[in-house]
Amino acid sequence: MRKNLKYLFLLLLIAFPIFGHLDVLPIRIWDEARQATNAIEMLKNGNWLVTYFEGQPDMWSVKPPLLIWLQAIALKIFGQNEIAIRLPSAIATFLICMFLLRIGQRYLKDFWFGFITVLIFVTAQGFIGFHVSRTGDYDALLSLFNTLMIFFFYDYLNTKNKKYFYLSSLSLIGACLTKGIAGLMMLPALLIYFLIQKKDPKLLFNKHLLANLLLFLLFVPGFYLLREQYNPGYIETVWQNELGGRFLQVTENHSGGFLFYARLFLEYRFWPWVLFLPIGIIVSLFSKDKVWKSLSVFCIVNASWFFFVISFSKTKLKWYDAPLYPFFAILTAFGIYAIFLKLRNVKLNPEHKDWLVKLLPYFFLFIVFLQPFTNILNNTYKPKELSNEARDYYTSYLLRDALKGKIQIDDQVLLHHGYAAHLKFYMNQLEGKNKKIGFKNHNDLQKGDKVMVYQKMIKDYLNENHETELISQRDSVSFYLIK
Repeated sequence: MRKNLKYLFLLLLIAFPIFGHLDVLPIRIWDEARQATNAIEMLKNGNWLVTYFEGQPDMWSVKPPLLIWLQAIALKIFGQNEIAIRLPSAIATFLICMFLLRIGQRYLKDFWFGFITVLIFVTAQGFIGFHVSRTGDYDALLSLFNTLMIFFFYDYLNTKNKKYFYLSSLSLIGACLTKGIAGLMMLPALLIYFLIQKKDPKLLFNKHLLANLLLFLLFVPGFYLLREQYNPGYIETVWQNELGGRFLQVTENHSGGFLFYARLFLEYRFWPWVLFLPIGIIVSLFSKDKVWKSLSVFCIVNASWFFFVISFSKTKLKWYDAPLYPFFAILTAFGIYAIFLKLRNVKLNPEHKDWLVKLLPYFFLFIVFLQPFTNILNNTYKPKELSNEARDYYTSYLLRDALKGKIQIDDQVLLHHGYAAHLKFYMNQLEGKNKKIGFKNHNDLQKGDKVMVYQKMIKDYLNENHETELISQRDSVSFYLIK
């Protein structure tokens, strides 16, 4: 029983930043809203092969539908809400934690190495936050499958058990069905490590490689070909968007220099652990323990390859770094774990009490993790809108309050210019409650219309072209009567 308490303690620690208050912030405006719409329409039209957006096959977001399937299932179980959309990402993050714990116990034979690794991982601001672990985006799920694929392959190289070869291949399939070509990005790193370690070629080039290749072809190219049959032009769009577009040229103005990700790591995404990362690398590489050195080299090869690829890519988005964090967590953990072991082996004078000796290493961990864990808990327990984004969500909060019955909205139209999937997530629910509410083009207004508007350009248009009466105001959202 006492042995299991440490596992329970770890689960309680990571549950709060991963699952706590997932529904505080409204659905995010771009990718998350797109995925949410895809999942909702999938449930409505029953088409589990082709993702739809506003009644048409989605040719803007052309990723395979594994995430959308999981979100649709969650919507079916929990209803249309933020938690259902975000739960697959949160569960993927939790499973990464469990796998990191497994790595520590399997290779270092110690719960506490895994404990340290997991806490580093869940206090990494770049992963536990927007667009990765706590939103309905692809990156947490991709990171899970990448982590499984890479370390199952490492298991296979060390045990020669073909079970791990097949598990690695299935994880690769999962990564590709989550985010397409991005799921293949780590494969060259595995080949590089295989060559560096001068492994027996028979480990890789055998009948099981052929079987795994056939399995991959069946599920991944098989999916693309099947969707093309029902959605002509899909493969061409994927080719333009993923295979050449994002890597070789800047898309949607998401640019940055080669040091884009390095700067973000130093500024906040892996702070303060980025300071401990070099220590962990040095300690593990120069360790006399072959297991430490082998695991360290494996992580360095994989992390270096992926870091180089995303840094070289022309399109830069900060969350593209998500698959790096499990490797960084392991490498950083070596340095902290080495100090922990030293303290655990300290021998004090006989007059000192034995309990003081036993508590010393755990007090060290408490001091090391106190501030990072407090920071991540503050960010997730009471998440706040970024100042430059808050205006985009005033209407979302208002609509959500209307769903909860905190305010009354009926017989209203929303005037909005541009992409509005994040608002439709709530508008559709209000319509389902028989509320007379919907979108309307500002050029089609009629006398007597009651309108909601928050964008300055539309407010200016109303002032210039219509006689209006301001009914009420909430934040920057104004309610007008067209006279």
